Amino acid sequence: MESYWRSSYSTFPKFLCPRCSSGRLITQEENLKSIETGYSLREHSDEDWEPEWITERFTCFLVCDKSSCGEVVAVSGRSSRSYHAQYDEHIDETVESHGHYFAPISMHPAPHIIGVSKKLNKVCKNDLEASFALLWADPAACANRLRTFIEHLLDQFEIPRKDINKKGEEYTLNLVQRIDRLEKLKPGHDKTIKALKRVGDYGTHQGKAKFDTLLKCYELLEAALADIVDGKKARLDKLIAELMGTDDDF
Repeated sequence: MESYWRSSYSTFPKFLCPRCSSGRLITQEENLKSIETGYSLREHSDEDWEPEWITERFTCFLVCDKSSCGEVVAVSGRSSRSYHAQYDEHIDETVESHGHYFAPISMHPAPHIIGVSKKLNKVCKNDLEASFALLWADPAACANRLRTFIEHLLDQFEIPRKDINKKGEEYTLNLVQRIDRLEKLKPGHDKTIKALKRVGDYGTHQGKAKFDTLLKCYELLEAALADIVDGKKARLDKLIAELMGTDDDF
């Protein structure tokens, strides 16, 4: 996942189309435009100027290659250039290499970082898709939206937000308590969900979240949802039971 989803790209990979989920997004090179800022242009006159000082903004479009879909994803953000010079003893010359990198701030509609199950309700689906767009725009907000997704996922499985104590008084369940109740219903994922909650809490209260940390969150979430929502573990358990049955099953 880390090699496919990055904070910057020299070329955009063929992301899966967020609309049809079968076509691939192709970069429209003729529409890829990068413009250097005015203050960056003025810095060229500095005697210490280096190509790495260049500050640019870019826009481009990614188009679904499936003719029946043709979705268009608008991308914009920062672009930068790298410069590297190294002596090559084989040709007795200094070889220069240049790179152009594009760091998205906005992708709309955003490619899906992980699959979105059809069994998720509309609220959960909206949370997850909103988090995808925030991955580049605002990582802390992305972490917060994943936490919100967990809250709504618990709602989908009818894990209550409130309960009645022994005195007959109503009280509010915190998120950890609700996760513990989900664990009784769908065992084996409480550590994953609590780890996601921790990252979401940090993003909410500290306003920070690392890009790579969020990718780990998505990887864990994808594995958990495969079981919690799509029942992968239940299907596997059924297959195991069939194979462990009588010889008549073989």
